[in-house]
Amino acid sequence: MLLESQERAYKSALDMVVKQMNDQINKLENKVSDLITSLEFTQREVDDLKSNAREHDKEKKEDRTIIEKVVLKVKDLEEKVIYQEDYSRRKNLRISGLEEQANETWEQHQLR
Repeated sequence: MLLESQERAYKSALDMVVKQMNDQINKLENKVSDLITSLEFTQREVDDLKSNAREHDKEKKEDRTIIEKVVLKVKDLEEKVIYQEDYSRRKNLRISGLEEQANETWEQHQLR
């Protein structure tokens, strides 16, 4: 009878340890499941950010290309303006000894 009583006490203690271990395992499984869910969410966000960064880089390259084209066009137009100014002055005369006034206009010269 004592042996049976010790066996029951041992089984009861063992059952309690197994139950506690199962509870701990269940808690750990739940935490791992929560971590996996969180990690999947975070991974989706990282993937979205990477995709946005790639799109932004592509847009930056396109913008750079457009800016480079505009800069080239502006330089071309500047050269044309300089040529036109030089061309329009090719038959001008410069008279030494005639005083020029600041902000003087063509109309003021015609009135003299």
